Amino acid sequence: MQTPNLIRMLRLAPQYKNPVIDRVMANAPTNQNYFKVGIRSKVDSPFLRRKPMKKANSLFSYLFYILLIASISGCGGDSASPTTDNSVSHTYSTTSTRGDFAEWTLNSDMLNTTWQIVNDTGLIDQTLTINAICANANTHGVRACIIDTVSCADGVSTCTNVPVVGDSFDLMDVPGVALFTITEAGTPAQQLHVGFIKDNGACTDDLTGDYSFVHIGLSGNENFGLYRSDSNFLNIRHVDFGFDTSDANIANQTVAYRTGSESTLLTDNGCTDGVRQRASGLENFRLMMTASGLFVLDFPSGKGGIVSFKTTNAATLADFAGKSFGGVSFPDIGLPSPVSGVFGSIVGSKIDIALTGGGTAGLMDLGTVDTVTAPPYPDFTVTPPDYAAATSVLRTSYPTPDDIPGLFKMDGSSDSGRVVLSAMKFGSKVIAIGVVYNYRDTFQIDHRISGGVTNFSQAGLYNTGEFILFER
Repeated sequence: MQTPNLIRMLRLAPQYKNPVIDRVMANAPTNQNYFKVGIRSKVDSPFLRRKPMKKANSLFSYLFYILLIASISGCGGDSASPTTDNSVSHTYSTTSTRGDFAEWTLNSDMLNTTWQIVNDTGLIDQTLTINAICANANTHGVRACIIDTVSCADGVSTCTNVPVVGDSFDLMDVPGVALFTITEAGTPAQQLHVGFIKDNGACTDDLTGDYSFVHIGLSGNENFGLYRSDSNFLNIRHVDFGFDTSDANIANQTVAYRTGSESTLLTDNGCTDGVRQRASGLENFRLMMTASGLFVLDFPSGKGGIVSFKTTNAATLADFAGKSFGGVSFPDIGLPSPVSGVFGSIVGSKIDIALTGGGTAGLMDLGTVDTVTAPPYPDFTVTPPDYAAATSVLRTSYPTPDDIPGLFKMDGSSDSGRVVLSAMKFGSKVIAIGVVYNYRDTFQIDHRISGGVTNFSQAGLYNTGEFILFER
């Protein structure tokens, strides 16, 4: 199967004409090789002027890095009762690829943002307050937002490199449900924020339940797993999985159990306006978690975050059938790019995604036999040896990765990128979060390191980017 060059595919799509997209496409390359780029260090402005597009890889390495599929026609409001009226003010809580926590209030074309830039212990280095004006959405739903006013308050560090009036970023929202923003792309400032509608009353919500997750962030080796929470996210259990290979040519892959200790007791540092603050040792966390099953967890700097949901809301393969989507690819190199396509019908045990401009990829349950080779997927239906040997309460309910509700994988890649997705239903809507893992060697950049100039200390399989899609 030939997977199309995403940039060329979009150049051929006249319906995507929009100033936001035009800025991206004007500098887009036609080749498909990439290696390294950095992320923002705490001394760099979160916003930069547009940079030329870096080199990109083929479909899975470039397109499906981390996939958030939101089948969201006609939803909005708070987490319990959404409304689609985009003239109503909505506030969203987000985590980011770096690990910053932000709240975005969008009312028509006016955007107000409180962005907490955190350090490597989760303390707030500085807080940005930004007002911006957003243009109308293009066909994909992407909007260009220009900063109108900006201020910065010192935290544990003095404000440095504050963005200025006229700086811009891109945004897409589904009113009252989900939002992502891409701060100015380039090296090393590029950052993706993604999250859900904020519920100011969530401080009193009972959070008891199990939550499937995929890890948002670059260069980590903990890709997906499950959290079990008590009523207040204090006494928690979690299982974390990644991928391993004994072969530099990545011909052999296994699911790796990466949980240090399954049981964790967190310190309660309070809750304000629906945002809980927790601590473990010297590390501080922020989370927006609701009884309806939405879960945004923000880690300290360099560790990214988690966008998750209750397993009781897990989607099935049938929930994807016939869904159209549009969104933005956020690779770990270069500028983001818009994408679009349509899910077909279930054939056998999978459902194909037809990409605009040509090319397909298949979606299936983790346990379904796929056709991927070089490298093949690992066997998700067996218990990883370290997981089998661990003292684990969660293993009783989830003995293998395939037993975690709502997990899927992608079929049809022509490169070495491999995709795992976690999908939920929000009312009658679907939200899926996925991750691509790729092999990285010690001569390539570890994006967890501030500034993006340090190589991986060990070769292996790591997260390599992010991607978001909303139903059109």
